[in-house]
Amino acid sequence: MDTCSVKRCDREVLAKGLCRAHYYRQRRHGDVLADVPITSGHYNGPRDRVCSVKGCGRKHYGQGYCAKHYQRWKQYGDAEEPARRAPNGRGHQTINPDGYWIWRYRDQTFFEHRLIMERELGRPMLKEETVHHKNGIRTDNRPENLELWVGTRSGQRVSDLVSFVVEHYRAEVETRLARESPSPGRPVDHRESGSVRSP
Repeated sequence: MDTCSVKRCDREVLAKGLCRAHYYRQRRHGDVLADVPITSGHYNGPRDRVCSVKGCGRKHYGQGYCAKHYQRWKQYGDAEEPARRAPNGRGHQTINPDGYWIWRYRDQTFFEHRLIMERELGRPMLKEETVHHKNGIRTDNRPENLELWVGTRSGQRVSDLVSFVVEHYRAEVETRLARESPSPGRPVDHRESGSVRSP
């Protein structure tokens, strides 16, 4: 029979080299509390136990932390990481069930990737526009990883679509036309422009 790996404990091992009592202490408190004797009945740890974060002093909640630091540890992986605040110092940041960083301020919710794209564009996004994460990682909101996409309704007339693009993306249209227009004396290469010459 294997015995518990905690010093001076001769109880039978339940899991991970620990007896039942020390195993459940480890799971609940993040520590086997080897210096605290095991008594009969359910053990909840010392009543005066406090958060293990230096200078905190709040009542213990779980995994060695108070409720506040436990939530930070659970969300960020580090109990001592400061709370993530909105750029204006208000609200807070969290990851929604779909895996996107969101900012909550008062009764409003903002997607971080949309805020960053609007800052890059210098204007609010249109309702037809969406933000695509190039590497597929929804929490990677670096500007170089974000790409602006435009969704249109199916069955739209070409003339309406062209008008929409010219109205909202005039600079991009002019840049593309300037790049594709041939220089004087240079023959047009239809492979560069993406057009296909009829046979």
